[in-house]
Amino acid sequence: MQKIKQVIVWLSRINHCRGFGIQSPWAYRFVRYVVNEHYPYHGYEAVEQQQSAVHWLQRKLGRFYLRLANSVQPANTLLFGIDDKLVESYISEGCHDTTLTRIPTDISVEDSMHLLKRFDTVDLLLLKPNGAYRSFYNEVCMKARQGTVFVIEDIKKNKETRQFWREIVRLQENIVTFDLYYCGIVYFDAKRYKQHYIVNF
Repeated sequence: MQKIKQVIVWLSRINHCRGFGIQSPWAYRFVRYVVNEHYPYHGYEAVEQQQSAVHWLQRKLGRFYLRLANSVQPANTLLFGIDDKLVESYISEGCHDTTLTRIPTDISVEDSMHLLKRFDTVDLLLLKPNGAYRSFYNEVCMKARQGTVFVIEDIKKNKETRQFWREIVRLQENIVTFDLYYCGIVYFDAKRYKQHYIVNF
C-alpha cells in the first residue's frame, strides 16, 4: 500500500522533476544538486551500516539531510521533536563540525526564549510538528540569518500541518520555500524575491 502511495505522489509531481521549470539559477542548482542529487555519497554507507534495516522514507530524508548539511555547513543544527540517532548521524556525516541540539516538543515559550539566547543565529533547523511546534517556530525565526535553512517534516500529515505550512508559504517574508511533499524547506534570503516551488522529491 505504501509503495502505491509513493508512486501516486511521484506521478502527481512528474512535471516538477529535478528542477524542471525553475527559472532561478540558484533554486535550480539547489533542487538539482542538493534536493535531488543522485550522486552516491560515500557517507550514505558510513551511516547506514550502523543500522541493519532503514525504512525507505527514513533513508530518503536522511540522505537529503546529509546533502543539505554538506551544502549549508551549519555551525549549529537544532532538532525539534526529532529524537533519532540515525538522523543525527546523517547530519553529522554531512557536516562534521555542526553542533546538534535536541529540543523537546513540550518546551514552553519561556524555555524556548532562554534556550535560544545561547545562539547568535540558527543555521539549520529540522522540525517535526508536534507539541509546542508553532510557538517554537515563531521564536526560532528571530534567530534566522541570511542563508538559514529550516526543514519542516510531515507538512501533508493532517489538516493542521497543511495549514501550518500554507501559513509559512503565504505569510512569512524574506524566504524561498520548497514543497517536497514529505517535508518543506524554508530558505531565508532577503535578497531574493519571495518564491515557492513544488519539487518531485
